[in-house]
This record gives sequence, structure tokens and C-alpha cells, in this order.
Amino acid sequence: MKKVKEARELLKNREAVPLEGKHLVADGLRWGLKPLYLFLSKEDPQVIALAEKRGISPIFIGERAMRSLSSLKTPPGELLLVAPPQWKEEDFSKIVVLEEVQDPTNVGSILRTAYCLGYDAVYIDAHSAHPFSPKTVRASAGYSLRMPVFRVALPEKLREWKGRKRILGTFPKGGEAPKPLKEDFVLIFGNESRGISPQLSQLVERKLTIPMERGESLGVAASAAILLYLLRG
Repeated sequence: MKKVKEARELLKNREAVPLEGKHLVADGLRWGLKPLYLFLSKEDPQVIALAEKRGISPIFIGERAMRSLSSLKTPPGELLLVAPPQWKEEDFSKIVVLEEVQDPTNVGSILRTAYCLGYDAVYIDAHSAHPFSPKTVRASAGYSLRMPVFRVALPEKLREWKGRKRILGTFPKGGEAPKPLKEDFVLIFGNESRGISPQLSQLVERKLTIPMERGESLGVAASAAILLYLLRG
């Protein structure tokens, strides 16, 4: 089928973001994202009704064709492809920065936390997991498509912010305990095993460490959930 082939090309070139499963597809239709294709391999009255409200005609395909598009071993039968959202940079007040956070589950979880806790934007370097990859989107419950997210060269961006926003870095040891901040700030999370690079560490103005009762450190997604909650002013 021509449209299936076109959809595969869009996915291959990252010109489309896949939302799979009834709940994610329904959310994608409600959120007003730009739909490209809606594929169904089974009747789903709720999804069809939502699509009709948006003026979208579902494309019914067989299970084999659905498997060729899906990133899952067992496709759920509903697949919505949307255009990657385009965000305009603003003078954001509370910013999250991810440096070489390579696990898409971690990136998705942090994007979801940042969105739900009211942060303004997330900046990601090219070495981190892509915010619109299927795994990241699933881990974020789709919120990676609602959170302003930018892929940039981080050292240059941090130098741009320096002097205008407080630059904070997360470290497993040696930093101060996190407290709520009312001023504008940038909070950096580093790689899962290596942490923040020496290059970015030089730009950090305040080091933050979560006080631990036992153990040495938490995973980056868990650390992000705690810190993003505690720093809210």
C-alpha cells in the first residue's frame, strides 16, 4: 500500500512521530498535534469518533502491514503518526538540561516529570536519546510532544545563559542539599554512568546533591523526579 510505504519513509527519516496504542492515540488526537496518518488494524469506535472530530479518515491495514510500521513486537492495532512539534525558543525561567542521557526510558521519564511539574523547557544534546523516538515517547506517556524540547550544542547554550540564569548541576557527592528556588535557573543532569562532563562542570555555579540514607546514588530519572519537585519555587 502506497500510504504504508510513505509512512515507513517518514518514520525512517524522523519526519513523523509514532503514537501507538489506544490511550496514546486518543491523547494525540485530543492534544491537537498535526496528524499525518492514522492506521488501524481493528475497529476502535472511540478512536474513530475522535478522528472524525478532527476530520481524519482512518486507514485500515492488515496486521502484517501494521507490524512493518510498529516499533513493538506485538502492535496494539492503533498507530497515529504526527508531525514532530516545532517550538520557538523564549526566555524560559526554569530549564532542564540533559547531557548524554542515553537511555530513552530515562529521557522520556524526565520529560514527563518536567512537563507535569510545570518546567518551561528541556534542552538535550545530540548524544542523548532522541526525544521523539518511539521508546522515549512511550516512556514520557506522550508528553515529550507537549514539552518544549530543543536539541542544541550545550556548552554554547550554557554560556549564553550564564549571568542571566543560575546554572545548577547535579552530582552524586559534594553538593549542597536542594531547596526551592524562585529565581530563574538551569538544572543539568549528566550521563547515567559518567555524570556531568568536565566541560559543563566548569560552567556550573551551584552543585546539588540529594542527601542519601543508604547507598551511593540514585538513577538519573529518580534523581530528576526528586530534584525537579524540590526546586520548584
